[in-house]
Amino acid sequence: MRAVATAGREIPPLVQALEDNQQEQQRVQAELRRFDVVDVARRLSGQAIEAEMRESLVDWRGLLAANVQQARQAISKLLVGKLLVSPDAGTVTISGADFGRS
Repeated sequence: MRAVATAGREIPPLVQALEDNQQEQQRVQAELRRFDVVDVARRLSGQAIEAEMRESLVDWRGLLAANVQQARQAISKLLVGKLLVSPDAGTVTISGADFGRS
């Protein structure tokens, strides 16, 4: 308001007030976007995330089984070193490779 009252005498205070207002508006909008992300994260449950991951895993297993040769090539590009698969009493242990080949 002060800037508008002095606008007849000087334009710079009005311009500065408009710029300050625009910066505050941008700050508030950014804060609102942050709250949207937090709200979405709060609504996620561990069970929902696990269910989605298991569904994706089933999809990947199907894709890998459909073309074993391509699956082996894709996995070998992701692994560093050899992969050791050890079946033991109904369970399978996989070890020996690191992900992230450069």
